[in-house]
Amino acid sequence: MTAPHLLSRWHLEAGLLALYVVDFLALGGKIGLSRASVVMGCVLLLLVVCSRSVRTELLPLLHRRHRLRLTQLRLHLALKERAPVVWSVDSHPAGELVTLAVHIGSSIPELERLAPVMAAALRARDVKVYGHREDQSLVDLVVVRRETLEREVNPVPLLGRYEPSLFDCVPLGIDEVGRHVVIGLVGRHLLIGGEPGSGKSVTLSAVLAAASRDPNCDIWCFDGKLVELAAWRPVAERFIGADVAEANEALLDLRTLMDSRYEEMEARGRRKVEKGDGYRTVLVVLDELAFYVANGDKKQGALFAERLRDVVARARAAGIVVVAATQKPSTDLVPSALRDNFGYRLAHRCATREASDTILGSGWATNDVSASSIAPKLRGVGYLLAEEGYPSRIRTMHLDDATISVVVDEALRLRGRKR
Repeated sequence: MTAPHLLSRWHLEAGLLALYVVDFLALGGKIGLSRASVVMGCVLLLLVVCSRSVRTELLPLLHRRHRLRLTQLRLHLALKERAPVVWSVDSHPAGELVTLAVHIGSSIPELERLAPVMAAALRARDVKVYGHREDQSLVDLVVVRRETLEREVNPVPLLGRYEPSLFDCVPLGIDEVGRHVVIGLVGRHLLIGGEPGSGKSVTLSAVLAAASRDPNCDIWCFDGKLVELAAWRPVAERFIGADVAEANEALLDLRTLMDSRYEEMEARGRRKVEKGDGYRTVLVVLDELAFYVANGDKKQGALFAERLRDVVARARAAGIVVVAATQKPSTDLVPSALRDNFGYRLAHRCATREASDTILGSGWATNDVSASSIAPKLRGVGYLLAEEGYPSRIRTMHLDDATISVVVDEALRLRGRKR
């Protein structure tokens, strides 16, 4: 480390030492060097004795003021006359939380567009912009300086915090600034993609954990490998394995349920299923979607794709939700007419930018949103395209077999059933 770097790191200590020497010389000129040595020695002893409390109380305050001034200076140099006023700088799990006051004529969308510029000015990995609901003149910047998604997400706090409902309370995990990621699925469908081992089954378990604890939700499982969803079989109304003909029969039953429900809703003058209106929601979980569509039997695969496309296209208002996982939903495996009906997308790690765009939609990779940038060790991390309309980087909560067993037992109790 060079001398300038050492000086900048220990600027406070250097300043105190210089002040000590100046005071010693000034006092020595008045009372003599010998007496000044005794007085300043006592002062030095007092500082050494109190150094722990001084560092505990004083240094954090000085460091916060230094960070405040440095942040304001860097933003001013980057944004010039458009630079907002920095009100405070506090610690955050991802790095720093900076509260800004925007000028008249500026806006939150403008700051969002300038996020890359601010990240460069603040020498950060990224900058996230969040407005205050109570006062739109105040903005929070989360300055991301470290990877926050390296650790597995404990499902217990998430599952215990939210009253389960497929309408609005499906907790998935956390985002890269530590916030809980909670979505509603009724009226939407979710497509999950990624290479083997990237965390698709982890995400399916997170969705099933929430749905199983909702007594008003019926679960239908389609498991192409037969073992990935087997732990959830006790709470499933229907469980279909690696039998495409049986899967086609189940989809036919699902379409019959959908059509009969729409007939009843028409008679009641209802346009869609809403929370608390007496209709049970239905969650259809499909693992290894490509297996059912492209399994070698072209006739059965095409029939499955067409029936599923019809369900995905028409079932949203009927309270039927489809969550499907596959490695790469390219058109040679999953027809675009089926894939494009999934409004929500979650891309776990992919080998290429093109594969990421296949899941999220064309064009995101050109905006530096690509699941190919996710490290292989970060299982469960992915880009979620949901409510906000812009992919956010999240890590889904991890449920091991023991935790799934506990969740299933609780779900059976809530549903008044036994294993």
